[in-house]
Amino acid sequence: MYAIQNNTQESRSKRETATRERSWLAAGPYWLWLVNAMSLLVLGGWILLEADGGASWNALVAWRMADPAGEMSHAGAARASPNACFLMAWLLSVGGLSLAIAWGTILVGPRGYRNLRCWLATITLTGAWLGFFVNVQELVWSGYRYRLQTALPHCMTATGRLQADWPRRDGEREPWGPYMAYPIARPTMLMLMTTPEISPGIRASSIERSHAGGVRLELAGEEQGVWLEWHPPGELPDSFLGGLEDPHTLRRWSALGDGWFVVKYQ
Repeated sequence: MYAIQNNTQESRSKRETATRERSWLAAGPYWLWLVNAMSLLVLGGWILLEADGGASWNALVAWRMADPAGEMSHAGAARASPNACFLMAWLLSVGGLSLAIAWGTILVGPRGYRNLRCWLATITLTGAWLGFFVNVQELVWSGYRYRLQTALPHCMTATGRLQADWPRRDGEREPWGPYMAYPIARPTMLMLMTTPEISPGIRASSIERSHAGGVRLELAGEEQGVWLEWHPPGELPDSFLGGLEDPHTLRRWSALGDGWFVVKYQ
C-alpha cells in the first residue's frame, strides 16, 4: 500500500513539473515579443527625441563601415558618448537576439509555438525591424527637425543682432563670445573661438552670412553635421563658398518656419 501511494505521489509530482514546464514554455514567446518590441520602441524614441541617440547611431555606423556618401562623418561620430554607443549596441543586440530566438522557437520549438498567432507576431516584429533599418536615416533627420524646432525661440534672439548688424572685424559679442572674421576685407564668416550654447543642448562652431543677409549656424557637439539657418523672404538654402573658401554642397534641407531651415551639406 505504501509503495502504491509513493508511486502515485511521484506520478503526480512529475505531472505537475511537466505542467509547469509547459506553462513556462508557453509564456516564452510573449516575453520574447515584449522584449523585442520594447527594444525597438526605445531605440526609435531615443534617436528621435535625444541628440545623443542620433549621434550614437551615426557613430556606430561610422565605426562599422566607411560611408562613401559622407552621411556619417567620423568627426561627428567622435562627439558621441561611449556609454551611449554601448547602450545603443546593447539594445540592438537584445533586439536581434530576441528576434532570432523567436524565429528559432517557431521553426524547431514545441508544437504550441507553430500556430498562426506566433507566426503573425514574429513576422510583424521582423517587418518592424526591417522598416526601422530602412528608414533610420529619416528618423535621424526627423530628430534634427524636432529638436531644432524647439530651439528656435532662443536662436532667433541670439541671431537678431547679427541679422541687423553683421560684424566687420574680429571682436566679441554675446552670446557668441570671441570670434575671428573672414575674409578680412569683407567678412562673411565668423569663426567662433568657443562653442557657445545658444539654446539648451544646441551649440555653434561658426557663422556664415549669405549674399542676401541670411545667417547660417554651423552646429557643434551632438548636433554636429547639420546647419541651422535663417534666410530672408525669397532666399532658400543653397550651396555656397564659405568665408575660408571651403565649398559647401547642398545635400538636403527642411523648413522649420519663419524663414528658418535645418540644412545638411556635403
